[in-house]
Amino acid sequence: MYSDIKEWTRIRARVLKKGESIRYVAKVEAMSRNTVRKMAHFELPPGYCRVTDNTRDATRCRKLAVPWSAVQRIVRALPERGAAQFLARLFSEDDTEELEETAGRRLRRWGVVESPKIGSAERSRQRWQNWMYQVEQGLVSVPAGEDGRQQDRLMRMLLPVSRNQRHKSLTVLAHEAGFSLREIATHLAISRASVRTYIGDYKAAGLESLFAKTNRSRREDDEALKSAVFTLLHEPPSASGINRTTWKMDDLRRVLAVRGHHAGMEAIRAIMRHAGYRWKSAKIVLTSTDPNYREKLDHIRSILANLQPDERFFSIDEFGPFSVTMKPGRVLAAPDVQPNVPQWQKSKGCLICTAALELSSNQVTHFYSTAKNTDEMIRMATALLEKYGVMRKLYLSWDAASWHLSKKLSAFISDHNESAQSRHQPILELAPLPASAQFLNVIESVFSGMARAIIHNSDYASADAAKAAIDRYFAERNQHFKEHPKRAGKAIWRKERTTSEFSAANNCKDPAYR
Repeated sequence: MYSDIKEWTRIRARVLKKGESIRYVAKVEAMSRNTVRKMAHFELPPGYCRVTDNTRDATRCRKLAVPWSAVQRIVRALPERGAAQFLARLFSEDDTEELEETAGRRLRRWGVVESPKIGSAERSRQRWQNWMYQVEQGLVSVPAGEDGRQQDRLMRMLLPVSRNQRHKSLTVLAHEAGFSLREIATHLAISRASVRTYIGDYKAAGLESLFAKTNRSRREDDEALKSAVFTLLHEPPSASGINRTTWKMDDLRRVLAVRGHHAGMEAIRAIMRHAGYRWKSAKIVLTSTDPNYREKLDHIRSILANLQPDERFFSIDEFGPFSVTMKPGRVLAAPDVQPNVPQWQKSKGCLICTAALELSSNQVTHFYSTAKNTDEMIRMATALLEKYGVMRKLYLSWDAASWHLSKKLSAFISDHNESAQSRHQPILELAPLPASAQFLNVIESVFSGMARAIIHNSDYASADAAKAAIDRYFAERNQHFKEHPKRAGKAIWRKERTTSEFSAANNCKDPAYR
């Protein structure tokens, strides 16, 4: 192969024209790197002489110094070893490969040398061995029109062990079988340095050393660099003279380099990622400022956990006030059509919907108010007493708005409870939510579902039309849960923000529902 001018020229083109590395070409072509270097250095194989047509004709005309008949008589008369020595001297003096091939054909025709007979089974076995040799080297070509990715997958399934481990095993086994380092490197298409390393590891400590994973020192494992990165992250960028409020990767790398810790951005990213750091956007969340938050929350949980069949718990609040105008929202629009809502509109009315959600039966009681005040809360309490008059106790839960905690409301509840037993009416008990904890008010979730269903993207002709839509919404919701009884929290009606249940993890208040 190495004296073949076509192969020589092809490999030179890969190195010199295509720019492929000598290491890569040597691995793919299953030859040593020194051979590839020699091919890149010499334009023609050393000692190569171009054969012209005249030279070929002269070679064909060349004859032995003695007649073939004499050669035949001498070979037949000598024993096998002597005949071999005679032919070796004869052709060494003549130094012609064509004559040697001609002599071989004549000797087989004379019957002095038996002609090798290779059957179809032997040829198939030899072909299979050659193909498996190419498979082991990873040199199996992809047939025309086939998907190379499928070919790679088949190769991985055929040889499930990694190529590196397979090469290590074959190197040791071949060395024990007597193959030289050059032969092993050539047949496995790896460098002789790798062969020496594998054999040295095996001789040093056996299989454990041979197959042990090498732990390369990585930049992101440097403890000094980690400490410097986290120290810098804990500082604002302004402390390093950067006019920003947050760090950028390029700024981190530059400041670390100034402080004597040179590292690439990938190493810095790896350090931050392994420590759990992530780039996140801050979210606006609702947080209660009530110092007795935990006590009030535990009190409501205790009531709900021990709620008796003759007791009801109500979540109460107001929706609004909101003006009856064209409202924006998500709408299915035709191509090239951009829905829009005028910024300035004439209001068709203003509504406040006061509602109470009973958590055990998931029923909503509502009416329309002209203002948010204590009188409307007393009105709601009176409506609930009329509707749930057979119950023993009603719990009223609402947020910490001033009209929910007024003295007038407290006096109304106190006066009612004094005579409730004699008049056979339920007792009223307040279960106020913590201050600034609207996100715990379950009725807010119902309001968000109602707004998304019938308020967003609406354009009611009048306040009465808007009231009719709200009345129908609550009527359909109540009817659904009458036919399919579910406690609040076990099902969601339409587009309610969260499950309608009391939970400290819920955020029932939707800032976008109005």
